[in-house]
Amino acid sequence: NNKWQFLNKSNQVAIKGPFENIKAFQNGITLVEHDGKQIIINNKGEMIRLKQGKPIFFSKGIIGVEVQKKKKYYYADASGQNLFGRYFREIHPFEKNSAKVKAFSETYTSKRYYGAVNTKGVTVVPPKFNTLHFQTDGTIIVNPQIYKGIVNKHGKVVLPIAYDQVLPVAPYDRSGREM
Repeated sequence: NNKWQFLNKSNQVAIKGPFENIKAFQNGITLVEHDGKQIIINNKGEMIRLKQGKPIFFSKGIIGVEVQKKKKYYYADASGQNLFGRYFREIHPFEKNSAKVKAFSETYTSKRYYGAVNTKGVTVVPPKFNTLHFQTDGTIIVNPQIYKGIVNKHGKVVLPIAYDQVLPVAPYDRSGREM
């Protein structure tokens, strides 16, 4: 019947469902689906109330939240509060401790650029790129206009933005085989 609940180490029910979908706990919270709605619970099974909006994803113990009427988004902590004290036009889950975002402005214009923030809310890549693609080694393929290049997780250019195409780096093991 695809219903889930959480068990403790003794295989006893620790958090009673039923949940249609669950994620692993991170920082004492997780995202679950209950009665068709995404909700956040703590490790006691208590629902975390968000300041506003609804959860859309859960990444690195941080909740991505959509405020529907205003078309803005924020990252929330385990208490449901706005973690960074600011809103974004678009947010994405964290990869390699950074997340792709578009800045929010009350005066919406169709052309907003991507940047990246770290899990502390610090801008690590300024919002001036048409695309950002996080690679497995922590570098980021960027495209500010026509050409592409690579920046590191601090926003410093490590491959000049002068190439028609830059492909993602595939992870390799020590013997050189692709993983």
